[in-house]
Amino acid sequence: MKKIGIITFSRAQNHGATLQCMALQKTIANIVNDSDVKVIDYRNKYVEHSYKVFSIDTSNIKTCIRTIISSLVFFKKNFIRNKKYKKFILTHLNFTKECTTKKQVEEITKDFDYIIVGSDQVWNPFFAKSIDDVYFLNFKTPAKKISYAASLGFNKMEDKKLYKKLLGNIDNISIREKDGCKIVSNILNKDIKNTLDPTLLLTREEWENYFNKNNTLTDKYIFAYVPGNLEGYEELVNTVSDKLNKKVVNIRKRDTGIRNILKNAFTSTPDEFLNYIYNADIVVTTSFHAVVFALIFEKKFWVLAPKNNSSRINNLLEKLNLSYRSVDNIEKLKQVDLMKDINYKDVKIKLEELRQDSLNWLTKMLTESDKNE
Repeated sequence: MKKIGIITFSRAQNHGATLQCMALQKTIANIVNDSDVKVIDYRNKYVEHSYKVFSIDTSNIKTCIRTIISSLVFFKKNFIRNKKYKKFILTHLNFTKECTTKKQVEEITKDFDYIIVGSDQVWNPFFAKSIDDVYFLNFKTPAKKISYAASLGFNKMEDKKLYKKLLGNIDNISIREKDGCKIVSNILNKDIKNTLDPTLLLTREEWENYFNKNNTLTDKYIFAYVPGNLEGYEELVNTVSDKLNKKVVNIRKRDTGIRNILKNAFTSTPDEFLNYIYNADIVVTTSFHAVVFALIFEKKFWVLAPKNNSSRINNLLEKLNLSYRSVDNIEKLKQVDLMKDINYKDVKIKLEELRQDSLNWLTKMLTESDKNE
């Protein structure tokens, strides 16, 4: 039996992070029949801190006070979400024992055959406050090291010398964005494979097995998902709501400034997140994974591309000839025909070609060593 480990932001209470990890786990199990696929339960303290029920940022006094107030105001919502999320993760991910240091990761993986890092923005130092070399597989293990659809999360690399050293630890590299492929290719002086996010490796039918498809909401609605802070978010959602005369399912903590709320879904788990997209009339988002599932479930959608981190969304839409569904400001969104249909017949054909290409690469990485034994 082959022992295969996955390293990613597996404990992050973020729908995209969890769903991509589930997808990679499932895909690997499909490819290697006789396998034990484990998610390495590595807990970077900074990633963990971001999702605590009571999360305080002590970087300066002003920020500290603001985060204390926010944690108090939203304690109930944070508590409910945290409890539900932990239960969901433990149900759907096959974890190793917990580890917090490189030494512990080495101990856990000493008898593994493959270690795969990815997907998500595992090489973006912003999330871990600094470069964490565990996410670059920079530790001792007999396992073959693979990067699957890992992401830099940005279009430049400051410390190229350090990245070259860290990326040199990985036997085979694939990256989610074309821009990221070019950057790493230039640093390592070799071709880098561009692969799909793991969520796109599973079919619509496979995803439908993970959630209840019944619509619990009686009104037709807009699903609005904008992670983080976005200036003009309220105007964005209200513009679409007013033009279409539809209510809004909002997935942020607060509804302040949004006029036509049907439901606040901040405490939703990943399966509920899928249900809300599946049953939505239209999706309005800045989120890559909200776009992915809008595509999978063949929904109308519009993207307000994040200014500093839009390559992963725009690369995917470009491949599917859907670049026009992304706008870079709210004024442009006001001008489009929001209910314009998408030719999903053509999208499905192209998406299947891309899926097979990515699956073929991952299959080769996980089986080619067997041929040499």
